[in-house]
Amino acid sequence: MGSPDILLFSPPVKEDSFMPMINAGLGAISGWLDEEGYEHDQKSLLADCRFLNKNKFQKDIVELSVLNQEDVLDYLRGENNEEITKVANQLGDMLDIDSYDVILISAKSDDSLIKGLPVLKERAQEKLVVIGGSCTSTNDLEIVRLPFIDYGVIGDGEIPISNILKHELDGEPLENDTGLVYVENGELIRGKPYKHPLDMKPKPVFNQDIVEKLRDISFFDEPILPYQFGRGCTQKCSFCNYIENQKFQYKSIDKAIEELRDYRDREGVRNIFFTDSNLFNKPDYVKKFAERVIEEELDIRWGSQAIILPRRQEFFDTLAEGGCVCLMHGIESASNSVLHRMRKAETRSMIENTLEKEAKAGIKPHGFFITDFPHETQEEYYETINFLRSNDNLLSASVGPLGIYKDREERMSIYTNPEEFGLELEEPEHEDFIDATFNRAVEYYIDGKPRDHRLKQLKYRHMQKAADYNLLLKNFGRKKPVHFLSRMFKKLYRKDYRDYSFLYA
Repeated sequence: MGSPDILLFSPPVKEDSFMPMINAGLGAISGWLDEEGYEHDQKSLLADCRFLNKNKFQKDIVELSVLNQEDVLDYLRGENNEEITKVANQLGDMLDIDSYDVILISAKSDDSLIKGLPVLKERAQEKLVVIGGSCTSTNDLEIVRLPFIDYGVIGDGEIPISNILKHELDGEPLENDTGLVYVENGELIRGKPYKHPLDMKPKPVFNQDIVEKLRDISFFDEPILPYQFGRGCTQKCSFCNYIENQKFQYKSIDKAIEELRDYRDREGVRNIFFTDSNLFNKPDYVKKFAERVIEEELDIRWGSQAIILPRRQEFFDTLAEGGCVCLMHGIESASNSVLHRMRKAETRSMIENTLEKEAKAGIKPHGFFITDFPHETQEEYYETINFLRSNDNLLSASVGPLGIYKDREERMSIYTNPEEFGLELEEPEHEDFIDATFNRAVEYYIDGKPRDHRLKQLKYRHMQKAADYNLLLKNFGRKKPVHFLSRMFKKLYRKDYRDYSFLYA
């Protein structure tokens, strides 16, 4: 094939429409391709579509992100769909996809991956196509059986993509299948997920055109750039299938400071979101980082996901002075008994004490909550409802119902040992390899009875009413906060003391 023209892009995704943050995989893989000497173009359909729509350069543009997911899957199975075909070709033109020999796609969610595949089907049948992203490590990725996909990447893409390019373009043997999923003689080959040492990762590189487009469409005062400071998690929550649980590491502080300064000076962006699953695996190390930010006068604002951490006020004050503006916590429940069954280390008093210290320091806390955990009683459920109501001014919150999913790596204890939680599981039956890739939800039974999903959704909606769940990252300075629930809080609380005991009947 000779010297290839490589396109690295991220597809549009509906859930990202309000948050101007670039896909982290774009920066990581671009940095690696630059270091390896591969010329390439980096594009973001999310940024392109939002920019065109806002500025009315192309009034009739329709994103794949707004199309029905099931319709897209049926289209991938071979059903004709003129609307999807039209939009896929429209986006293919925006990407100028015909000019490239190699297509690399980085998708952060199943929805994003699904919505990117029609472009490949319409315009990349004869190209070398590699799919990857944060979502591909958690599913079987049997969609590599589609004729227009050559490889899937699981875990970090640096070495797997390098091996693919050397094999496909230069004829070198494929050294190993680590980090790869592909089909060989009709058999699906799936290697182990690959993780690149953090201090050996090249500096993330983002296309300045994408940054400027996101700056133009942003509800915030400027875009947010993702950055991986650490990885792994020390916790053992029963419902979590995080791929690096218990295996944590951090970049050196010197490397992080250098790269974040480059973010500020080259991209002109001060807002950083650390993509770590748990920033506080080594809290003293994070404090040292914040002290270096202060010492270097780095002038950045950052947020991250982190566990609830009991520390003195001085710890959170240092983080805030060092640029921390928000921390996102998997609180899940305000009932001590439910937290214990979830195998979480926190207690309600610990949670409240930590949130108060963060808020006092000027850090905006955001909490994630799970509704309908198995055997949750009405009293336990209302402990969380009342916690959300009483702490309305302290934190914003996101609420979601419990989901149990097929866990290939057997990290989710509620999936691998359901009897310990009084559950019986029923694996999903798949009609084809496309269904096997994207339908991983496991039905579960409590005391021999299937979970009533109608009541589950009622509980979910009820808890949403008690949570200001649309404040995600508003702490970076959103000009026009979309607090459509917070505006109703006081009225809602006075009207919402109805009898919800039927949820537990």
